[in-house]
Amino acid sequence: MPGVLTVAELCQHIRLLLDNDELLRSCFVKGEVSSVSLYPSGHLYFTLKDASHQISCVMFRQENQGLKFKLKEGMKVTASGRVSIFSGRSQYQLIVQDLKPDGIGELYLAFLDLKDKLEKEGLFDPSRKRSIPFFPQTVGIVTSLQGAALHDMISIIQRRNPAVKILISPSPVQGQDAPTNLISSLRKLQSFPEVEVVLLARGGGSPEELWSFNDENLAREIFVCRIPVISGVGHETDFTIADFVADRRAPTPSAAAELVSPLRQDLLQQLTGLKERLMRSMERKIQEKEFQRLDYLMQQLDRAFQNKVKLCDIRLESLQDKLEALNPYSILKRGYVLAAKNGKTIKTAREALLEKKGTLIFADGEIEAVFQKQPSREGSRNQYVQGNFLNRRNDLL
Repeated sequence: MPGVLTVAELCQHIRLLLDNDELLRSCFVKGEVSSVSLYPSGHLYFTLKDASHQISCVMFRQENQGLKFKLKEGMKVTASGRVSIFSGRSQYQLIVQDLKPDGIGELYLAFLDLKDKLEKEGLFDPSRKRSIPFFPQTVGIVTSLQGAALHDMISIIQRRNPAVKILISPSPVQGQDAPTNLISSLRKLQSFPEVEVVLLARGGGSPEELWSFNDENLAREIFVCRIPVISGVGHETDFTIADFVADRRAPTPSAAAELVSPLRQDLLQQLTGLKERLMRSMERKIQEKEFQRLDYLMQQLDRAFQNKVKLCDIRLESLQDKLEALNPYSILKRGYVLAAKNGKTIKTAREALLEKKGTLIFADGEIEAVFQKQPSREGSRNQYVQGNFLNRRNDLL
């Protein structure tokens, strides 16, 4: 049958049509990225779509290696390339030769990708950043010898604090080889043990001119540097990866120089503040010591007082025992009797006979008595007593 084609012939004919079409041979297509897949071969496959249509895309390894950003789902891009057919599946596809972010610069997108990557690795973690010495004796500088930034930094440091020693490790600050040279210069300064802080700086410029300070290897070298690093790159509104990983960011090279060269009046103010804090600390320590001594003395006094009270209690008990022993009523409880008249103790039988009458005091009461001489036993000192029980007591001491 005339005109009958095999499948392979038909696919080849379609391929020739596509390859010879002037529009399809070199076109620009804008759309949203989806189904991104990077194969072990290095080829990048993805789909470019809009609201109603989509087209398969492939970007071969030699082309996608030059991309400065990572292709992600949902990203809007403009792809340039040619339309061809994948004969194995009879499917047309866009063979992409270049990609540009739509609405955002390619360099800025690459900057965001690297920033996100290093931040996740902890290179920007504030807890690992080292403090900058307040009054360094030796400062290292990594920058270009031809730039105005070096002259400005040296002038500021020498004017503010001439005692600071400066070591310069020069390096190009832009161009393809700049990152490698910056890393080498940074390593050289680390070989000088007297260097206490490093200024990594350059003057202002376009994002492309500052791009050397967005290099991943340079960022990792700053991270492992044994010396604290201050970045002073560009103007105040410029930010680079080096700024985020450095121990301190200065908005300009001049500001970086000011950070390592405090003015004499700043030093005096710092010393005055230290002196005042030291005096307050000493006063507090003295007061604490005096209070401790006072507390100790109070404890000693309290113990001495308690001991004195105990001794007094013991002595009082002893005196009470003695007084109780001398109390005539204590003797009366043992069966003795006390003779008295008109509140006066009668001490002898003779005295009782002279009084004739009196009172006999017992432990449990008193009796009115008449004193008479006992009729007869020779040598006896007893007396005969008559009387009535009165059931009352007088304190006769």
